[in-house]
Amino acid sequence: MTNANPLDDTTTGRITQALALAAYTATPDYIHNKALRTLAKLGITTTALGIISYANLQDDNPDNDPQAMLGRLEAELAAQDSELSPAKTYLLLLGICLAVGVVGKIDAVLTNKITRLLRRAGVRKPHTLLGALAGVVVYAASTSEKRG
Repeated sequence: MTNANPLDDTTTGRITQALALAAYTATPDYIHNKALRTLAKLGITTTALGIISYANLQDDNPDNDPQAMLGRLEAELAAQDSELSPAKTYLLLLGICLAVGVVGKIDAVLTNKITRLLRRAGVRKPHTLLGALAGVVVYAASTSEKRG
């Protein structure tokens, strides 16, 4: 069965996701200025999305054809149109935004604690180590999902 998730549909896309996450996570070890680090992270994200998009354009899988995906999305939205009122839609959006904010805060706290422990253990570039581990996990998970 073909995975309809375009991010995981090509080997290039899976490798790009893993490398982008590793680079994104490692930036604090190499760029100490917060503004420059934010620009670097934006560049990493933009580049990764561009490469993944290009890889998916080269793919001939009909399940991730933009027109087919748009058609499926429109059909799903039409089916859900009667289910969600504007108030429910905005509450759902607010809930998602709050969840993303909370998860981001938890991630920041855990990352700080883990990097502090790694530094005490003698790791000179703890963010790089965490990025490499995260990249391996993302690649393994997306590859296993593709095969499964």
